[in-house]
Order: sequence, then structure tokens, then C-alpha cells
Amino acid sequence: MRENTVNRTLLNVFLAALLLATAGRVAFVEWTPGPTDRQGMLRGRDFQVFYIAGRMIADGEAGRLYDHQRLQEIQKSLAPIDDELNPPYCLFYPPMAPLLVSPLARLPYAEALALWWTLQGACFLAAGWLLINGAAVDRRWRTTVALALLAFYPVWDTVLFGQLSAVLLLVLVAGFHLQRRNHRFWAGLTLSLLAMKPQYLAGAMIYLALRRDWRTLAAAAVGLVGQLVAVAAILSPAVLAEYVEYPPVCGKISLLFRFSPWAEHGPAAILQNLLLPTSVSDAAVKTSAITLQLLVAAAAGWMLFRAVVRRRQTGENGTELSRQQTAAVLFMLLLTPHALTYDLALLAVPLANLWSAGHWKPAAVLYAAASVLMMPVYGAIGFSLVPVVLLATLYVLSQRAD
Repeated sequence: MRENTVNRTLLNVFLAALLLATAGRVAFVEWTPGPTDRQGMLRGRDFQVFYIAGRMIADGEAGRLYDHQRLQEIQKSLAPIDDELNPPYCLFYPPMAPLLVSPLARLPYAEALALWWTLQGACFLAAGWLLINGAAVDRRWRTTVALALLAFYPVWDTVLFGQLSAVLLLVLVAGFHLQRRNHRFWAGLTLSLLAMKPQYLAGAMIYLALRRDWRTLAAAAVGLVGQLVAVAAILSPAVLAEYVEYPPVCGKISLLFRFSPWAEHGPAAILQNLLLPTSVSDAAVKTSAITLQLLVAAAAGWMLFRAVVRRRQTGENGTELSRQQTAAVLFMLLLTPHALTYDLALLAVPLANLWSAGHWKPAAVLYAAASVLMMPVYGAIGFSLVPVVLLATLYVLSQRAD
């Protein structure tokens, strides 16, 4: 017992130091006057996309949400466009996302971003509270888990870039919490909000279908339809049609950008970034990336199937449901061809579930792979190992029995 206490104390000290170092770096970068941070980047750089799109909605220009030239014209009014510090942006998200942010777009950018950061903080704290209490983490380890989640770099990356991951994490955690409490209809409605990033909703619905949880799946479908009807009524059906036609344009634009190895963790995007500097044609690069993504998604889907099917063999309990939810989140991330560091904030769910079940080794590997500790390594080798670690963890979950 004394050895465990000592180990836990040392781990708490390490995590507290990591938290202070990460928070200190963020404060140092952001604590400057003006609209840009110490690196010369516009604060909440990705938030500006939602803000601009929300302003277009507020100004009656919803029909031009996916006109990237118009969006970039407005972008120039916030900060000069620069390929490195403030690259030209496009709206890759469905109209539900900018519609969510549109009330903030009526405010000046700095005030809107401050409120968005406040909302993000509230979402993360609420999600963390639900994770630690809902996953029944051992009381002796709750401080350690709380420190680990607070020091988890993808969380800070989400805040720095002003991304949606904080909202999506809370949606996912709340939906899984309701599922755990057997409130399936409300769980499905909540999970339907993942439609703001469609690949997450697709992964969640595949998981529900494998579970044969038809009530939750039907509620998620109802929630999705309700969102589409709301968008069509508030904006116009044409906006939805434009979004459906937009992905091919996004695919061509994505070939122009090469993200840093420590920032990009999607299988397809990693291969694309490795091949782009070579003499391989753009068409071949895109085909190779899509092929790899399909193979990874198929492998992850098979492992998810194995993890879910075990329920029918062993019976379902709280631990088994946590295992399935963990596998579902790993599958969702592996299904995403373009996953940046802020997307890894969703790993808070697998981490809390693994810690609550006492699976410290897989949790430690997963945490290290997605934390700031491995970023120098990814920069040195030229690519991220996160997809490999996600697949390995998913494999363990598909094999291990209680």
C-alpha cells in the first residue's frame, strides 16, 4: 500500500508539473496585446472560420457559406492572410457548426473569442466531471486522473485554436453517460449533435448498430433529421445542397497544405503528407491516401465488431459497456482521415474508462502517444505514431476478457 501511495504521489507531482508547464506555455504565447499572439498568429486561429461563417449568417449571406473566396475576403478584415501564420481558410464543417456560433458573431472578434474560450472551459470541466464520476474511477486515483486530463495537451490545443472539440467531447461524454443510465432515447438525441463533425456521428452510429441498440440509433437518426430540418428552415435547403457538393472542393484544397508531423494524426493525411514532397502525382497521392484510410477503417471496424460481439458471449455490465464505449471512440478517431491534435481530445473518454478499469499500461501508452511528450519524436521521424497506438489499443480491447 505504501509503495502504491508513493508511486501515486510521484505521478501526481509529474502531472502537476506537466500541467503547469503546458499552461505556462499557453499563457506566455497568448499574453500579448492586440489580435495576434506572441507567435504572430491570430488568436483562436480556427475559431475565425466559425466566426466568419456565423457573421455571414447574421448578415444574410448564408447562401455563400461554402464560397471560400467570399470567406477569405472577410478573413482579411480580421488579420492579413499569410500561408504560415494565417493561411486562407475554408469552411469544411456542415452548416450546424457555424449556426451554433452565429450568436457570437454579432460581437467583436476578441469578445466573441473570450466567450468561446469560456464555453470551452465549461465544456471540458463538465466532461471531466462526468468522466471521473460516471466511469467510477477509484477514489484514491481521482486526483491523479483529474490532473492527467487537465494536463492532456490536446485539450489545450483545442482551446488555443478555438476548435469544436470541447463541445463535441461533452456531447460524446453526455451521450455515453445517458446510455450507461439506460436513457437510450436521450442518449441518441445527444449523440446526434456529433453531426457537427459527420465522421464522428458515422462512427457512433456504426457502434450503435453493432450493439443492436436500435432505440438509441433511431433517436440519433431522429436528432440528425431534426438538425437538417432546422438548418433548412433557418438558413435554406440550398445551403445543405451546397455542403453536399463541397467535399470534392475540400479534397483538392487539402492537397495544398502539409501539416506538421506532431499536428496530423489521421492515417490518410499522414501518408498524403509523406508523399506530397515526392514526385508522385497528386492523383496517385490521393488514391493511396484513400486506400490506406479504407484499410485502416476496415481493420478498426473488425476490432470494434469483436469488442462488441463479446457482450453477447459474456453478458453486459458496467465494465463491459465502458470497454465498448472506449472501443467506439478509438474507432471514430481511426475513421477520421484528417485528425489534428485537437481531435485527440476525445481520447479523454478511453483514458478515463481504462483508468477506471485498472488498465494502466494501455492508458499510459495512449496518453503518452497523444501528449506533448511525443511531439518532438514525431517531428524527428516525420510522422505520428498515434494511429498505430490507437489500433493496438483497439486490438487489446477486442481480445481481452474480464
